[in-house]
Amino acid sequence: FDDICDEVCRKLVIRHPHVFGTTEVSGSEEVLKNWDSIKQETKHQQTAAETLDGVCKALPALMYAQKLGKRAGRAGMDWKSADDAFQYIRKETDELEAAMQSGDSKQIEEELGDLLFSCVNTARHLHIDAETAMRDAAEKFRKRFAETERLVLADKKDMTALDLDTLDVYWAEAKKHLAEPES
Repeated sequence: FDDICDEVCRKLVIRHPHVFGTTEVSGSEEVLKNWDSIKQETKHQQTAAETLDGVCKALPALMYAQKLGKRAGRAGMDWKSADDAFQYIRKETDELEAAMQSGDSKQIEEELGDLLFSCVNTARHLHIDAETAMRDAAEKFRKRFAETERLVLADKKDMTALDLDTLDVYWAEAKKHLAEPES
């Protein structure tokens, strides 16, 4: 345990010369720039691509993608704004649609991945954690699905026997129910 604490302390001192040393910085942006430079040096990373290689591949996919985008951005390969990143979502949506028309499953998977990656980068520009946003969206879906099912069963119907248009009506009602504050 002592070895772990010593290593953490050593890293803190090395990576924060503005706190533990004589380095002066003008703001948080310069602190981050210094941090990246020191980290690159201590990990013997010569190129920006090597810093991307240093991102842990065992991370959840959305978190991994967000970290890759952030590091690429620090190297200058980034959109200027969330709006610019969002425009890329439109481009990737068009490419996915074309791939779907072709029926090539490998191309469809690739284009879907590109679309998801663009969504993650848009989230990053909006200062939103993509992993949290996806988990929250999945949880919202789960709750809406459960409420939709509850409404269908209350009408003594079988969900599997209903067409999508009818289920959409129940879904809209479920959204309303869940949006209402509980009393």
